[in-house]
Amino acid sequence: MLLIPLGYWILPKPWIVAVLCAGLITALIVEWARFHTVRFARWFYKMTGPLIRPHEMNRLTGATCMLIGSLAAVLFFQQWVAMTALLLVIVSDALAGLVGRKWGKIHLIGNLTLVGSLTFFISGIIIILIIPGSNFIAGIMGIIFILVLDGLRRNIDDNLIIPVVSGIVMEAFVWFFP
Repeated sequence: MLLIPLGYWILPKPWIVAVLCAGLITALIVEWARFHTVRFARWFYKMTGPLIRPHEMNRLTGATCMLIGSLAAVLFFQQWVAMTALLLVIVSDALAGLVGRKWGKIHLIGNLTLVGSLTFFISGIIIILIIPGSNFIAGIMGIIFILVLDGLRRNIDDNLIIPVVSGIVMEAFVWFFP
């Protein structure tokens, strides 16, 4: 997934959009097949094994949600916003989950832990600092908003919510406070 923001930094936007559209169409065909064809579903679960989490058995997989969120970010947001939003879900969310599960003793809201949330926040700041052309304050607002929303959300994949909602918040902040 890191290839998406890296590719967007290097390649022209139309190329990235084309690749994401092709990937999303393929993913949606696979999703349809696993929901509607028993034989394909058996093969799919045999091939993916433990990669599919229990809550994804009857919903879109995290990979498909990531492709939807990535395409939305690339299509609708400035380059720095899209790259930041994508790296927040790819890097910060993954780190927060790993650290929170391993060392998270103090639970906040939902399944968030204090150490996991701090990991998300600190890694998010690092991302904002390394993305060319980023607006630091808008980035911080996107991080804070998504941390709060992540604790409150129910039944919506964070691979979709994080890039879309953090991107909207960052774009709105830059628009209202240029």
